[in-house]
Amino acid sequence: MIKVTMIMPIYNAENFLQKAIDSVVNQTLKEIEIILVDDGSSDSSGDICDRYAEFDKRIVVMHQKNSGMCAARNNAIDIAKGEYLAFMDNDDIIHAGLLENAYKAAKKFSADMVKFGRKSSFVNAEDKLLHNEIRQFTEEEYFNDDIRKNYFQLEKKECLSAVWDGIYKTETVRRNKVYFHEEFRYGNEDHVFCRELFPYLESLVLIPGCYYTHYTRKSYSASAKFNEKALDKHKQSYYYEKSVWDKLGYLNNFNVDVEFAKVREYIIPLLLMLNRPISTWKIKEKKRYLKQMGEDNAFEINLTRERFFKMLKTEKAQSFIALLYYWKFYGLLLCLIKFYSTYVSKKITEM
Repeated sequence: MIKVTMIMPIYNAENFLQKAIDSVVNQTLKEIEIILVDDGSSDSSGDICDRYAEFDKRIVVMHQKNSGMCAARNNAIDIAKGEYLAFMDNDDIIHAGLLENAYKAAKKFSADMVKFGRKSSFVNAEDKLLHNEIRQFTEEEYFNDDIRKNYFQLEKKECLSAVWDGIYKTETVRRNKVYFHEEFRYGNEDHVFCRELFPYLESLVLIPGCYYTHYTRKSYSASAKFNEKALDKHKQSYYYEKSVWDKLGYLNNFNVDVEFAKVREYIIPLLLMLNRPISTWKIKEKKRYLKQMGEDNAFEINLTRERFFKMLKTEKAQSFIALLYYWKFYGLLLCLIKFYSTYVSKKITEM
């Protein structure tokens, strides 16, 4: 029986690919399937995949016309034979015991989703390490209604931000037709997948240990690029999550957690995207974009005095960003977000 299928979309990754594949091949859990999806690479990535498949019968190679990471993952989900699904980027590496320990926890608690610790390594164009950010969990188990009640707490713990820091029961994914939205080509696809799967979970487990190293490369990662489509897709991901909130019953009455999540997960990231050094937009264009966003009813925030001070107790910087957005002081908001961005970067560097 195949216990876990590891799915790895691949595109022009010849410089990183062998280390990535080796870290999967050398897993202590041997009853695995490895699906390598060559997404129309123009370098030697496809050949590297084929060579690995010759020597390891657990490896399945798919070659497809360039269609994006989401299409690659979806095609692999359709043919996966594993009891659980795992995902990996083609330039990352995983700890040898990842799949074994995650699978043990999954079976122990009949989990639909298991999440584990990760290390995010930020590197420059010369592949020099700039800094690391480590996120780990204590062991926790959630079941049925308890899962839904803790949605926003789990979101704040960053349990629903990426797919490569977890494994997912194949039956649950397929039965509920939760796939990756193929229109996403600039990021956001992971957290939409996790959030859309969330209403169908009956058991969710967090396990201790840092098992996955994710690299953000300045010149390589899709999430490091900037254009208006990336901004619009980030906005689109909000509408998908709003649908999840509706399924969970959070939109039946006013919920302050929804307002906080809207600011934390969508408005602030959009502001940070606008503030990236690679952005070519002038201040006038940025203010225009924010004005259009503010006129969208979905992106309105209901920030009363009481709610502002409640947010201030736990999220000081974010509360003032929310206040300026609420007042539509977009010029001042863009100035403040520069300081906020510097503060966040410094904080990460010191970790």
